Amino acid sequence: MDAIDQLNPFIGFRAGQKEAIQEIIAKAQDGQKVMQLDAGVGSGKSLILTIAARVALEELDLERATYTTPQVKLVEQIKNDKRLNIPCLVGKANYPCSALPGNFSAETCPLPKNMRKHLCSNCEYERAKDIFNGSKLGALTIDKLLFDKSLRTDLLIVDESSGLEERLVKQSEISLPNDIRAESLEEDLRKWAEQIEAEVSKAEGKQFSYAVLISEGDESPETLSHASKEGKRLRSLEQKLLKIQYLLDILADGQKYIIDKERKFKTLDGRRQFRKLCLGPAVVILASGTPCPQMLSSDFVTVSMPNPIPDSRRLVFYDPCGKMSSAVREQTIDRMAPRIAQLHKAKGRNTLLHCHSYKVAESLGNAICDQGCRVVFMNRDTKEDDIKYWMSLDNAVLASVGCEEGLNCDGPKFPLNIIAVIPFAFRGDQWVLEREKQDKAANLPYHQQMASCPRPFPFSRLWAGPPEDLRIIRRLTFSTRILAGSAGATEMLLKRISCGRSG
Repeated sequence: MDAIDQLNPFIGFRAGQKEAIQEIIAKAQDGQKVMQLDAGVGSGKSLILTIAARVALEELDLERATYTTPQVKLVEQIKNDKRLNIPCLVGKANYPCSALPGNFSAETCPLPKNMRKHLCSNCEYERAKDIFNGSKLGALTIDKLLFDKSLRTDLLIVDESSGLEERLVKQSEISLPNDIRAESLEEDLRKWAEQIEAEVSKAEGKQFSYAVLISEGDESPETLSHASKEGKRLRSLEQKLLKIQYLLDILADGQKYIIDKERKFKTLDGRRQFRKLCLGPAVVILASGTPCPQMLSSDFVTVSMPNPIPDSRRLVFYDPCGKMSSAVREQTIDRMAPRIAQLHKAKGRNTLLHCHSYKVAESLGNAICDQGCRVVFMNRDTKEDDIKYWMSLDNAVLASVGCEEGLNCDGPKFPLNIIAVIPFAFRGDQWVLEREKQDKAANLPYHQQMASCPRPFPFSRLWAGPPEDLRIIRRLTFSTRILAGSAGATEMLLKRISCGRSG
C-alpha cells in the first residue's frame, strides 16, 4: 500500500480519483504552479484535494497547505467532515463566548484582541485559531485569506473556484464618499485612510477603557452593551481601512477599474488580485465542476476527472419559452409551468428545478402547483433543511435557488433536472458594459467572456460536447431564456447537450 492509499479514510477510491492525485503531484514536481482540477459532482473533489495536499506536503517538502473556497458553506462542511480531519477557521460568529454573560460570540466580543487570551483563556475562536495555525493543512474562508496578510501558505487549494474571480472583483468594491475625486483618487484615498486610522485609534481607546472595567469585575448589562457596540464599530472601521489599503494596492498595480454612477469603485477583473494571491504559494490548485481558470491566468494545466454520470443519462432538450424580464415574466411563466409539470409527471419522481432567484422560484413554483404538482419551496434561512426535506420525498419538485454547483441526486429517484432560468449579466450595469469591452478587446472566445454571464456558465458541467459547441447554446440561452430538461426527448434533442444530476 502506497502513501496515497494510506491517506484514504475510505475503503477504496472511485474511478479516476487516485490517478488525479498522482497527476497533480507529478505536475507539481515538474514545477507547474497553477493547476485546475476539472471534476464534477460525485467525483469526490474534497477527498482528492485533501490527499493531494498531504502527499505534496511530504514529497515536495512544503510546510503548509491552505484549503479555501468562495462558498462559506463548503468550509463548514469540511469542518464537520471528521474523516478529512482538516482544522477549519470559520466566521467568528460561529464561536460562542462562554466567559461573559449574555449572547456574545467572537464576532461581538467586547474585549480588545490583545486582552482576549489573558481575560478569556477559554475563548473558542482563539483556540480554533491556534489549532489552525499549528496544523500543516487547514481550511478557511476566502475573505480571511484575502485580508489577513499574516497568513502564509506553500500550497493553496481553491475549491469551487468557478466563483473565485467574481469574489475577487467583489472584494474590490467599496462606496466612495463624495469628497473623493476620480482625478485625484490615490491622494484622496490616502487622506481617507488617515481619517479612518484616527477613528480607529479613538475606538481602540474607548474599547480598552471598557475592557478595564470588565477585567475589574464590572459585567453589568450596560457596560457589556457599550463595550460590544464599541467593539463592533472598531471592527467596522478596521475592515474599511483594510479595504482602502486593498484599493491602494490595486491602483499601484495599474489595474483597470470603474467608479459607477452610485460612486462604487470596482475592478474590471480579478487577474491582478489572483496574481498577488499566487505570489507566496509554490503550487495553486483550482478545483471546480465548471472550471474557468482562463479568466484568471493564461499559465495553467488541467487535470481532468471522468464524469461520474454516463452520457446516456445526460441528454437534454431545449424549449425556448420567452424572456424573464419583469415586463413579460408572468406570461413566460404561464407558458413554462404546464411544460415543466408535463415533464415532471412523465417521470413521476423527484424533479430539481433551477430558478436562479427566489422571486422566480415563488412565482414559477406556484404556477406548477396549479398544474397539480407538489412543490417544495426553498427559503433563504432554511435552504439546507428544505433540500433534505425534498430529497426525503417522492414525486415532488424542488424550486431551487443557488444549486447550480450541484446536489448529489443519484439514482432513479432523481431522474430530471430542469433549468428554468439561466442567469445573465444586467446590461444596464456600467461594470458589465466596460467588462464586455475589455473581453472583446482581448479577443476572448464568447464562452470565456464574463460580461455575458456574471459568473462562469453555471451549468457547463451538464455539457457532454466540445467547448466550441457550448458557446452556441450560450448565445441561445442569453437571447431567449430557455427551458432545459433531462428527459429523453427526441423531437428537440440537441445531441451534444448533457444533463443528469445537478452539477
